[in-house]
Amino acid sequence: MKKRHHGILGRLLCVLMLFMLLWHIPAHAESSDRIDLAPYLSFIAEESEVSALDQVISSDEWQEAKGAVSFGFKTDNYWIYVDLSPFIQSDGDTVLELDYAYLDFVDAYFFVDGKLVDHQKNGDGYPIVQRPIYNPGILFTPPETNQQKLELYLHIESEGAIKFPLVLWQEKYFEKYEHIETLVSGLFIGALLIMFLYHIFLFIVLKEVSIIFYLGFLASYLFLRLMFSGQGYQFLWPSHPEWNNALLLVSINVVGIIGVGFTYVFLSLHKMSWKIQFIYLVLITNSVVFLSLIPSMGYERLVVPNMVTIVVGSILSILVAFYLWYQGVSIARFFCIAWVVFIFGGIIFVLTILDHIPINIFTNNIVPISATIQMSLHALALADKFRQERMVAERKIGQMNEQLEERVTQRTQQLADSLKQLKMAQDELVQSEKMAALGGLVSGVAHEINTPLGVGISAVSLLHDKSEKLATKYSENELGRQDMEDYIAVALESTELTLSNLQRASNQISSFKTVAVDQSHDILQSFHVKQHIEGLLVIFRAKFERLNIRTQIECDKDTLVTSYPGLFAQLFTHLITNSIDHAFSERENGAISIKVDSTDDMLLIRYSDDGRGVSPEEQEHLFEPFYTTDRSHGHSGLGTFVIFNTVCHGLGGSIGHECQPNKGLTYHIRMPLQLTEEQTENSRGSA
Repeated sequence: MKKRHHGILGRLLCVLMLFMLLWHIPAHAESSDRIDLAPYLSFIAEESEVSALDQVISSDEWQEAKGAVSFGFKTDNYWIYVDLSPFIQSDGDTVLELDYAYLDFVDAYFFVDGKLVDHQKNGDGYPIVQRPIYNPGILFTPPETNQQKLELYLHIESEGAIKFPLVLWQEKYFEKYEHIETLVSGLFIGALLIMFLYHIFLFIVLKEVSIIFYLGFLASYLFLRLMFSGQGYQFLWPSHPEWNNALLLVSINVVGIIGVGFTYVFLSLHKMSWKIQFIYLVLITNSVVFLSLIPSMGYERLVVPNMVTIVVGSILSILVAFYLWYQGVSIARFFCIAWVVFIFGGIIFVLTILDHIPINIFTNNIVPISATIQMSLHALALADKFRQERMVAERKIGQMNEQLEERVTQRTQQLADSLKQLKMAQDELVQSEKMAALGGLVSGVAHEINTPLGVGISAVSLLHDKSEKLATKYSENELGRQDMEDYIAVALESTELTLSNLQRASNQISSFKTVAVDQSHDILQSFHVKQHIEGLLVIFRAKFERLNIRTQIECDKDTLVTSYPGLFAQLFTHLITNSIDHAFSERENGAISIKVDSTDDMLLIRYSDDGRGVSPEEQEHLFEPFYTTDRSHGHSGLGTFVIFNTVCHGLGGSIGHECQPNKGLTYHIRMPLQLTEEQTENSRGSA
């Protein structure tokens, strides 16, 4: 921590030493090519009630400037006088530069041998087309004198600071100097534009809010730079000089607002004390208020409060950044240094205006230099912030990956357990569906068996009664021939009726036994398809009669198949049950058609009903487990799933369907004529 503090103090000492050296940087070298006229100037203020040119010339209140060419922020207008005769050379054209381009109205009156020969207007209050030289700077062209006495009277009127550093140039050297100035300015603007474009692409990639504020900061400063350099006035609004001061205030306030916003977002001040946040809110509010007052109050009244707000905001940003840097927030270091550089440049600029620091190439360009360094350091600060955020994100990602691996392992185990439980539950539900279908068969079988058994019981009961009566008569020696003949007739009829009904019940039970065989106990057998299906339909006969359902079988009676008879019966049990429960649930009649064909090795079954069919949406989920549109009536959605599993994984076949709404449902089933154990294992293994 101490080393870091020593580093901060070292940087501050370097800045202070550079600041002290400014007093020792000389002004432009004095030569015949460039002459600084500051030591030769005299001035008079209009507050002395001297305003007309003839009064100014004859006034006895003239004071020698003695090299002092700045009056600071004053509301007075000034007259400046200088005798140019000693400095004008006959061997070349000259240019007179007032090296402070922020004055509103500057009128130059040139006298040759006491006579007014030329009146030139300049300053950003005049349209640029009225200037003697088309240039954003304040320039004049002295008239030719032919060794005569040349005097200059300048009238300066401005709402801002009053400063009049007059320089007399040889024209060709001024053009070289102007070229260098333009090149330096272009380099500054080009560097800012490069940073601007780079951060646009950076924002497209990162989508960071702080980059938006940085881009706004850059853009607003670029506009402010155009204002200060006069290039905005020269190229963008040359015919509207009245806009200059207003736009300057606008750009200053916009820079302040965006700068405060950038500081707030970059340093995450929303995490700091509400007092700090409140101060920044006040600064933004001040700038917004100043913006609203520009049309009514003007430049003269608002420029100083605006500058104070900017200075306060800058100093506050430095203090907050220093505090965060002290607290170990490393991203604040570049930010802090950037604002120190900006404040440093601003102080030099103000001191130059107040004539406390000499004008030289460094102080003339201190604002763009400090701003460019500031923006560069802000760019480094953003890069450092993103680097640290990336490192933090990478650490978090690493931790999250480790946690994710643990969670994946845990969840994988949990999912495996859940899948096992779901499989067991699904098997139980499928088994329940099978048993439900079997229960329907039992109900049908019970109904079919009940009738022959009832008839048999009635016949046996009658025979029993006749036998008791015969025994009584025999014991009482009353038995006659006729009684014996009657008994024999009843006995024959009863036994015949009982025998036939018991045989009918036996057939029903045999059919039920064939259907009820479970897959786990089923074995491959050869059986006749038509006989097997007909035996199954007998069981459903009672339901068919009750619902008025007709059945039709088209099958060669000699068609023989080697398969699982229990599964085969189970397949048709679910097909018929599904038709009864769904196809004919809203009808009192219907028809079921079963058509069986065969090829060399495949059995082809076409099962269809003329019920209500299923919708296209339902067809997409027809064989999915637990899908049903009639769950409110107790249907589980496993009927067609059991059909699919029975065909594909039990009988080694395949199943498809076709349907149109209200035109019934048709299943197309293909299965081997000669099913083998190997085929069965393969089909069950792919389940």
